[in-house]
Amino acid sequence: MASLLHRPRFPSPESIGAAVQSELEEGCALDVITIAGNGEPTLHPDFRAVVDALVAVRDRMAPGMPIAILSNSSRVSMPEVREALQRIDRRIMKLDAANQALFARLNRPLAHQRVEEIVQALCFLRPLTIQTLFISGEVDNSGDEQVDDLIEAYGEIGPEEVQVYSTARYPAEPFVFPVSRARLEAIAERLGAAGVPARVYD
Repeated sequence: MASLLHRPRFPSPESIGAAVQSELEEGCALDVITIAGNGEPTLHPDFRAVVDALVAVRDRMAPGMPIAILSNSSRVSMPEVREALQRIDRRIMKLDAANQALFARLNRPLAHQRVEEIVQALCFLRPLTIQTLFISGEVDNSGDEQVDDLIEAYGEIGPEEVQVYSTARYPAEPFVFPVSRARLEAIAERLGAAGVPARVYD
């Protein structure tokens, strides 16, 4: 019973579509419809239906307006999630590590999740943008070896751009620190030299 009481309540695809329709009917100046929120959006149990509802509203009321998503890529290896993502115009997906041991320490995924599978699945979502959060300290993905691993993964995925950034404030864990702007610029330059388009974001 306790697990049922704590089960998250997701808005229905119909209510999500209706909310966007209401905004468009009121004449809100929208440039893009972005699927994001307080948590990973692909965890919605009816994620495909959510995408379908948004595409239907967009096509009816604002043809040509792009639909985007901000995702941590944790469920991209699931065929049904990937099929829904393929209906979205702008896919902004996370990849913070390309080594399984570092991925486990940095992102703390479920035990069965493998970063190799995530990288392989991202290859089917072109075009897409990758966001990589760099941190330093006891858990560090900003060193040369870690960046080399990411460059190899980026080469497989073929993103339009890699958005390089660090945390804007000190993380909750006392052993993790932001990466300096100078180091981020150096990483972006290294990616560019390897043929990976990259830009630093504050």
